[in-house]
Amino acid sequence: MIQNIEKKLKELFKNSFIYGLGSIAQSGLNFILIPVMTFFLTQEEFGIYSLILISGIIASSIFYLGITSALPRSYFDYDNEIKRKVIFSTGFIIISLGALTQTLIGYFLQDNLSLFLFRKVIETEAIFWCFVSGSIGIIIQYLLVFLRIIRFAISSVVINLFSLVLSLFLIIAALKFFPENKILNSFIALTISNLIILIILSCIIFFKHFVFRFNLEESKKLIVYGIASVLVAAGHMFLEWSDRFIIERYLNISEVGIYSASVRIGSLINVLMIIPFSQIWNPMMMEYRNDKNIKDFFSKITSYFMIVGIIFLIPGIVFSFEITSLLIQFEEANLEEISLISSIFMISYFIYGIVNITTAGILYERKTHLMPLVFAGLALIKFYLGILIINEYGLVGLSFIALFISLFFPIIFYFISTRYFYFKIEIKTIIKTIVIILILIIYKLFESLFQMNFFEKIILLSLLYLVVYFYFLEKEEKKYLKKILTK
Repeated sequence: MIQNIEKKLKELFKNSFIYGLGSIAQSGLNFILIPVMTFFLTQEEFGIYSLILISGIIASSIFYLGITSALPRSYFDYDNEIKRKVIFSTGFIIISLGALTQTLIGYFLQDNLSLFLFRKVIETEAIFWCFVSGSIGIIIQYLLVFLRIIRFAISSVVINLFSLVLSLFLIIAALKFFPENKILNSFIALTISNLIILIILSCIIFFKHFVFRFNLEESKKLIVYGIASVLVAAGHMFLEWSDRFIIERYLNISEVGIYSASVRIGSLINVLMIIPFSQIWNPMMMEYRNDKNIKDFFSKITSYFMIVGIIFLIPGIVFSFEITSLLIQFEEANLEEISLISSIFMISYFIYGIVNITTAGILYERKTHLMPLVFAGLALIKFYLGILIINEYGLVGLSFIALFISLFFPIIFYFISTRYFYFKIEIKTIIKTIVIILILIIYKLFESLFQMNFFEKIILLSLLYLVVYFYFLEKEEKKYLKKILTK
């Protein structure tokens, strides 16, 4: 029961910080690998690597069968521990079958996938091992979600950190000591790392929580809920990754590498804020969905999500050129263009992250079949617009289309969701958020005219934070946040 909203908000902030450490490890691997991969690979090789990685991510978004998303919804339907164990075990069996299917497809269709990605047969073994590592990865994600459900926060963080160090070590070793096939060896190294982590997680979870029972009725609920999640995930993958296919067809594979690196830098806000928030918020949202104060809780969370997002966006965009210079090791890369694209994607990811809140009614009422329709429609519009502008506006144009499309997701989902679960969003907070974002975009577009040094950017950062504090936060919010963070 949410008897005290302040207490629950403090719990959310505290756990988001804890999971933030884990997120940096779990989701930050691809981000941390940017300087490593751009150092060892050429732009063309990085483009090939990115497209193979894309194919593996899309496969994993399908063959996880949505079970990881469905687990919290079904798990909290019961208070009985035995029933909860049966749900966990049933889900594990289903997702393991999905992982096996992905591995078999990677083995038997590797040539066909290569032809689709590159219009010629290359790097087929790398494609297979990418699918293998991804199949193990979806089981790992399922087990990590379960750890978060049972509030094993510290264990989750420790495992994620160990996974990061192990993966990074093995991939760097593979690239350095086996340079004859760098792309293939990097995926083999990732597979070995994932296998070790899977064994560790299994030892922690299985003896206490796994039972050799498969509940057919619960499996139907998991699959029905999960299929919609699969369609959503597939739509999201197509939405996010279709740009790369457009670039490969209309420009060249080297530009795919540049664009992929830019998007990864933009995903920094995902690693530091969006993913940690969603990891603790999604189970919490389900656990307290029947509480009398839940709507007030949602209203507060939405406002604070925007405030915290702006706090992360400001330094990320002001110092995006410095971040890009630090991470990108390509020779003769246009760092200004990369930093602009990464900044636009940082804003896009922030806006899209609001979906974690605005889809509540859809998730509560198991109306997830509505979500793929939204994804499919917006993905097709984005794909069409991308083809129209790619030749004239290039990579920057594609990034602005991504930003434009991201605006519609939280809005559309909110209006659909309020048919089943209504909560108020402060319009004033939305307007203030838009103003700050517009200021950051204008700054980034004309950054080359200012030629600001590091010290001047520190001053600009301070001024923007003062604007947020005095203009963005209401007096009540200042006191409220201070109480939550210090109490």
